[in-house]
Amino acid sequence: MTRVITFSTNISAGHQRAAEAVARAMMAGCSDAEIVERDSMSLIGPSRRRILTDAYLSIIRYKPSFWNYLYHNKEISSGINRLGKVFLARAFEAFEAEIELHEPDVVICTQAIPARIIADLRASGRCKPPVLAVATDYGIHPYWAHEGIDRYAVPCEMAAEELIRDGIPSDRIHVTGIPVDAIFEQPPTRQIARHTLGLPMEGRFVLVMGGGNGLGVTADHVASIERTPGVDAVIVIAGRNAALQRAVQKLPPCENKLRLVLSTVTDIERYYAASDVLVSKPGGLTMSEATAMGMPLVMISPLPGQEVRNAQFLSRAGAALQAMNPSELSHILSELLSDGAKLSALASASRRVGRSGASRQIASIALEMARGRSQLAQAIS
Repeated sequence: MTRVITFSTNISAGHQRAAEAVARAMMAGCSDAEIVERDSMSLIGPSRRRILTDAYLSIIRYKPSFWNYLYHNKEISSGINRLGKVFLARAFEAFEAEIELHEPDVVICTQAIPARIIADLRASGRCKPPVLAVATDYGIHPYWAHEGIDRYAVPCEMAAEELIRDGIPSDRIHVTGIPVDAIFEQPPTRQIARHTLGLPMEGRFVLVMGGGNGLGVTADHVASIERTPGVDAVIVIAGRNAALQRAVQKLPPCENKLRLVLSTVTDIERYYAASDVLVSKPGGLTMSEATAMGMPLVMISPLPGQEVRNAQFLSRAGAALQAMNPSELSHILSELLSDGAKLSALASASRRVGRSGASRQIASIALEMARGRSQLAQAIS
């Protein structure tokens, strides 16, 4: 039996989805795999979890330049890491207890906080199994780099180069792409998706992803999209952003335009497939799912730090366009929907960025690490 434990966080749904995608790929590739998936925030404890989450949301909402400073500044990262060890001292014991309880052959982390905690434990001899860190954004911040992490799975060559600059040997880095479920690599056709969802077969649809932390898309963006010539329907998936859902539902109806407002959905691949364009802030997992399907992308309201880096990477690759305000968003959508060649070119560039098989490749790396440890243990015994 191959035992695996994954640590993600639910601060952002993307980290959790990445861990789930890798877990499913491992189960598909290894019939005897036993996988435990843990939310790291539950191990940190309710009070510290609330402090971390509130601090993060407050900084990016009210002091985004300060978050950019923290995110990019390698010189202060060591000081931040020392403070983190003090603040999360009790969490170290909880993580160590999870390792001892489940006795994994490999540990997988899809977010930097659990990756640092596990890496510190490993470097001090309190975590025996090897550690695989899986980055879910196209840029790498200095907090990922740690001697206690055995291997890294990163989205692109740019991320690998950044880790190397931060002192990580290149032979510990694998450029895999961001892990997504296999369904995004073999999605339904537009006709099948619309039929299954009960949507009109004709017309241009714009899918809007809301931003689960209450940041990103606004009702003004949705209203601007609805007024755009060439848009026949707008599908808004608000996720956990209940305020956005209420605000959009209060918008006056737009004549001859279909509006569908949803919270969370379990078949997001169908909504991607049913739509002509995706409008979203550039979260790593959302962008990875969409590029795996070759969706034309228009990005709005990137959060400071990781999402700004995602937007820069996708823009340079020609895989997405960025709108700075609702008016510019309407203009970009009008141009795309009236020019089939431009829309097709954007879709092709998006597909080139999407890396198929990332989850399977990461699962293969993790299984290799686990089996290597098992073989070493057998040789020692």
